[in-house]
Amino acid sequence: MPFALLLAFAAIAGATTLTYLYDRDALLWSRLCAGVCLGLAALGLVGFALASWLGMTPLALALAGAICGSPLLLLFRRGLRGRFDAEVGEALLALRRAFTRPGKRGTGEGVFYVVAALLFWLVFDRAMYQNAGGVFTGVDTNIGDLPFHIAVISGFAHGENFPPQHPEFAGVRLTYPFVVDFVTAMFVRAGATLEGAMFWQNFAMAMSLTGLLHRWALKLTRSRVAALMTPALVLLSGGFGWYVFLGEAWSGGHGVLALLGGLEHDYTIMGHLGYRWGNAVTALFVTQRSILLGVALALVVWTLWWEAGEKAKGKRQKAKEGSEETEGASLEVESRGVGKKGAGGKKKARDKSRDKSKVTRARENQEASVATSTDDTFAFCLLPFAFPQMIAAGIICGLLPLVHAHSFVVMMAMGACLALMQGAVVVARTESASDEAARESVWARVWKVWRPWLAFAAVASVIAVPQMLWATRDSGVRAGQFFGWEFGWDHGTENIAWFWLKNTGVFIPLLVAALAWRAGEPVVSRRLLFFYLPFTLCFVVPNVYKLSPWVWDNIKILLYWWIASAPLVALALARLWRSRGWWRALAVAL
Repeated sequence: MPFALLLAFAAIAGATTLTYLYDRDALLWSRLCAGVCLGLAALGLVGFALASWLGMTPLALALAGAICGSPLLLLFRRGLRGRFDAEVGEALLALRRAFTRPGKRGTGEGVFYVVAALLFWLVFDRAMYQNAGGVFTGVDTNIGDLPFHIAVISGFAHGENFPPQHPEFAGVRLTYPFVVDFVTAMFVRAGATLEGAMFWQNFAMAMSLTGLLHRWALKLTRSRVAALMTPALVLLSGGFGWYVFLGEAWSGGHGVLALLGGLEHDYTIMGHLGYRWGNAVTALFVTQRSILLGVALALVVWTLWWEAGEKAKGKRQKAKEGSEETEGASLEVESRGVGKKGAGGKKKARDKSRDKSKVTRARENQEASVATSTDDTFAFCLLPFAFPQMIAAGIICGLLPLVHAHSFVVMMAMGACLALMQGAVVVARTESASDEAARESVWARVWKVWRPWLAFAAVASVIAVPQMLWATRDSGVRAGQFFGWEFGWDHGTENIAWFWLKNTGVFIPLLVAALAWRAGEPVVSRRLLFFYLPFTLCFVVPNVYKLSPWVWDNIKILLYWWIASAPLVALALARLWRSRGWWRALAVAL
């Protein structure tokens, strides 16, 4: 067990340290959330490569831990160590204030994470448990998936299953993204129990996913209320199944609380009643463990895309305004110094310090106003995204094929769409310019904004293509069974519009309202709309085309539409909440 803990610590601490190289704005908690997901993915890939060569031996495990923990050596750099120490101090101070002087904001966020931790603890504690009678699950949707995951983990941990074969089909290569299960097998081989390894890995990934959702939504919405609502909308996804629950509680004579204490089935997946949109936690994150890590890594990539746009905008504004403000400030200080030449040195120093602080405040206010104004237009598309964040996003995206292949496909497709949209905006703006020289250089401008996206794609491909070639070599998968026309996803005989309304509740109406609201201050800024638009394809395509042998598996793509839409719906609910009166009551009810 200590060896397993050491492995986990090395991987998570090393990946957390790496975040200092590409993300200067994150708090320690956000870094830790990213570090958990990046560390587990890296540990799985590095460990699998070493185990394929050395076997699942203590040497292979130790080498994997040493490689994944090697970024900790960066802490010997004085600048990075100073930032780390400062962030640790800030985090400890924030924790102390939360207990000694709780405020409205800190208390709300603290309660949110405590409730999330309690929820995940209860769910994953019953996802797999063992007693004298055997292995059991308390999540009915996990009955078919749990034996498969146990077989894969046991094959790696005890069966030396290299190269991995499918546990149910002898001689057939395993094409299922297995990194999450392989990491569990590493912990088991290092001394952890199967039950303990699965629980703590799932719990850590779920809490990290929640933190990453919160931070990503906060960046997109700039609303603390909407940022807290977003993870709740994702984790508590579902439709009008609660109506069926109330009906059963009433007709059975049990009462609501009694039925809650002994649920007989899932109320988000009831095929005989047309409910197919399963809750994200019970239908996906518990059962299909790979998607839990895949979504978390995708959120890191999305956050980096958004930050890349912000960094580019900030550099452009500083370059444009910095010289004028500095020159004006220096002239003001100089004239003031000449007028008061007889004053003492201390007074001059105070005046100079006061002048600098005024300039700093003016610059910050101006940059904030520019950020707000460009969010209400598409002017940010004219700026190339920052390279460091795009390179980091490419590296993280490249880890996905053996973690969760669907997430990799979605990331590459959404990146391509955003690049094409950004290029289209540049062409449209340049063609409408009156300057002939500007119109002639349109393709040079397009190339300039496309270069960061090409760098992202190139870096991701360098890491991902070898994984894809290895996974598909001698594969028994028949691609023809994956694809085909299938309208309305898994609607069966239901009317498609009613099917989606009953499965998602008021989510889609609120999403439409958020997008359509343009009176006064729009709910969704144009910058947020730009980033959201490609994800509508994650809803449209799975509703017209089958992307898996079993059409229900299209939910792995549909989930990304839901996650991308959640901040917009949260903004609409936050707007209702701020309206007070009956509107606030409506927001609570929804």
